[in-house]
Amino acid sequence: MYKGIYAEKKTFSKFDNEHYLCYLNEQREEYSPEPDARSGEVTEPVSAPILGYAYTGSMADGGTLIEAREATYDEFVSGLIRTRYSASRVEAIQSNRMIAFVNPEHERASEFISEWDDFQSYREQCKKQADALING
Repeated sequence: MYKGIYAEKKTFSKFDNEHYLCYLNEQREEYSPEPDARSGEVTEPVSAPILGYAYTGSMADGGTLIEAREATYDEFVSGLIRTRYSASRVEAIQSNRMIAFVNPEHERASEFISEWDDFQSYREQCKKQADALING
């Protein structure tokens, strides 16, 4: 995981035709602006650390790249889920949950239910993140 700290709040930006770069896990954090890599100048005068916005994600700038063709709630929920669970993994979790539902005495039923609960918890987290990104 990488961390990026910025003077201004970030949400998301279009990366290419099939991806968006989202800024998640926002925290307020003090930091000292660093010189611009090209010019060597600090863009903001600083006498002491300032309060900025910190983000953590899989990209070097602290962002998280998700699959999404449009900046919509549904696309962002799906894209965020896919950062942890592939479509085939979701299908397996759903199938396993059905096994546990139909046959509660199955030797792995409790494992399948736990796996389902973990997935649902992450899905709810993704919904909250997508709502925050889209609706501010």
